[in-house]
Amino acid sequence: MRDARAAASEFSSAYGFVELLAAPAGPARSVVLGQGSIVLALTEPPDIGPGRDFLAAHGDGLARIGFACTDLREVYARAVAGGARVIEPPRRFGPVRMAALRGVGDIVHTLVEQPAGAPTRFLPGLGSVPRGPVPAPLGLREIDHFAICVPHGELAEVVAHYQRAWGFEQIFAERIEVGAQAMDSVVVASPDRGAVFTLIQPGGAEPGQIDHFLREHGGPGVQHMALRTDDIVATVGELQARNVPFGQTPGAYYEQLPGRVGSTRHEVELLRRLGVLADRDHDGDLFQIFTRSGHDRGTYFTEIIERDGATTFGANNVKALFEAKQRELDQLAAPARSAS
Repeated sequence: MRDARAAASEFSSAYGFVELLAAPAGPARSVVLGQGSIVLALTEPPDIGPGRDFLAAHGDGLARIGFACTDLREVYARAVAGGARVIEPPRRFGPVRMAALRGVGDIVHTLVEQPAGAPTRFLPGLGSVPRGPVPAPLGLREIDHFAICVPHGELAEVVAHYQRAWGFEQIFAERIEVGAQAMDSVVVASPDRGAVFTLIQPGGAEPGQIDHFLREHGGPGVQHMALRTDDIVATVGELQARNVPFGQTPGAYYEQLPGRVGSTRHEVELLRRLGVLADRDHDGDLFQIFTRSGHDRGTYFTEIIERDGATTFGANNVKALFEAKQRELDQLAAPARSAS
C-alpha cells in the first residue's frame, strides 16, 4: 500500500473491518484489520526493497497470501521440490515457524506454523493478534476465493504448479465466450478447501477485461478477493448505505432470472434493487456482486458472495449478463429502425 493508514480507514469505514494491530511508524508501517475469520495486513513498505518494487510494478495490490500449516517442513520441502522459488527460508520466532515462497508472478505465499490452541495468531514481522473470529458488523465472515489473472497460454502450467508444488486439487474448469471475447478459468483448492484460487487467462479473438488487467497491472496478479457472507442482501444493503460503489446490472437480467434459476431464498425484486446476481448449480444457490474498481489503474476490485449450498462460481451470470445487455441494446435500436 502507498498509504496503509488511509487504506485501513477505508476498509474500516466502508467494509466494517476492525483494527487489530498497528505497527509503529518506521521504515515500514502496517495496520492489521479483521472481520469474521478474515485478517488483512496493510503494509506501507520502506523506500527501498521488494515491497516498494511491487508498488512500482503493480500499484496497490495483494502481494502476499498466507497459508497456515501444521507441518511447515513438509509443506516447504514439497513446494521447493515442486519448483516453488524460495523467498525466505524457514525461520523460527519463538514457538512459531515461518517461510515464504513465490506463487504466481510477484505473489508471495507465506507459510506459518504455530502451536495448536495458541491464543494469538502470529503475523511475520508484525506481531500477534487475537485468534478466533472477530466481530463482523457487515456479516463478512471469511475469504471465499482469490481470482488470479495469468497471461494467455500460461494457465495450464500455473495449474500444474499449484498441483505439483502446493498439493492443490483442480475442482472446476470452464470457458466463457462473450462475443469475440473469451476467458478460460480453472479453480484449484487445497485438500481441506481452506485456500481456493480461481486462475483465469484471456482467450478470445478480441481483448477483454482479463487483457486489461494484465496490461494495467503489469503482469499476473490478484484481480479480486471474494468475501463470503451468510446474508448478501443485508451485507450489500449496508455496503451501499456506506457508499461502496458496485457495478450496474441491466434490468433485463432480472426478467430472465426466475426462468433460469427459479425461486431462491432472496426475492427477485430485492436482488434487482441491490444489483445482486444469482445462479444455481447441482448443490444449491449462489449470490454474488462485484464492486467497481477504485484502483488508480482500474484493476483490483472486491466480490461479495453468498453460498446457499452452491459449490461452483457463477459461470451462468457472465453469459446471462451479456445476453441481457444485448437484448437491451437490440430494443433500443428497434425504434430507430422503425423511425427510418
